[in-house]
Amino acid sequence: MNLRYRLLGAVTLSMTLAGLFTGCSLLGGPEASPTPEPTPEITPEPQQVVFSAVATPMPAAITPTPTPEPTATPIPFSQYAPTVNMTYEELVGSTDDMSKKGSELLKDGYPDPKTYYIIVDKQWQVVLVYKRTDDGTKWGQPDYDQPVRYMLCTTGSKKLGPTRKGIYPLKECRIRFGTFAGGDYAAQYWTLIVSRTYFHSILYTKKDFSTLIVKEYNNLGTRASHGCIRLPVPDARWIWYNLAPGTQIEI
Repeated sequence: MNLRYRLLGAVTLSMTLAGLFTGCSLLGGPEASPTPEPTPEITPEPQQVVFSAVATPMPAAITPTPTPEPTATPIPFSQYAPTVNMTYEELVGSTDDMSKKGSELLKDGYPDPKTYYIIVDKQWQVVLVYKRTDDGTKWGQPDYDQPVRYMLCTTGSKKLGPTRKGIYPLKECRIRFGTFAGGDYAAQYWTLIVSRTYFHSILYTKKDFSTLIVKEYNNLGTRASHGCIRLPVPDARWIWYNLAPGTQIEI
């Protein structure tokens, strides 16, 4: 019970008891006053407290700003075909290694023969170099996702002698600057593919840079050789230095 009502009840009871003894006689006497009705104890009505639940909205989810993916820098074509940015003098000339023997120039050896896979495309007159995938077969496969070098070439004509088709392991024979049988023509950086089929540079009339045959330079990209695969000097030189004997050549 509330303290207030408990105190009120105690005061009422005290007043009632006092009334019982005021003006009353033990042996007759005046007529006793009527006893007042006791004041009933008031019980308060219980108070019901109502709480209102107010829904607090959840804060909106914060979406982080995505970090933009870096844009890959396009690889320029010249990385795979460096001759496109070379001068005419670079394409037909040479370097200062003319006076050295092949054994001295190649003393550092080559990459493993399974490093590259070479395709000579007679339809489009290009030589394509890819990294090789060793799939357990004899020849392996070119990894087209890893190009290494593209080269314009000249392959054999029907009239002079077509370049033979097939897959061959590159041979050991290398010639720095040599002449053809009969001595009428010369070329730089010979690398034997099979039989008498070589990679080599465009033609000269003799072992002299000044004797370049311009007509044969202009024939790059067409079928005009006697069966060998002619290349600009820098490309023939790259093959000479970088392709090990045993490297697979697919024509």
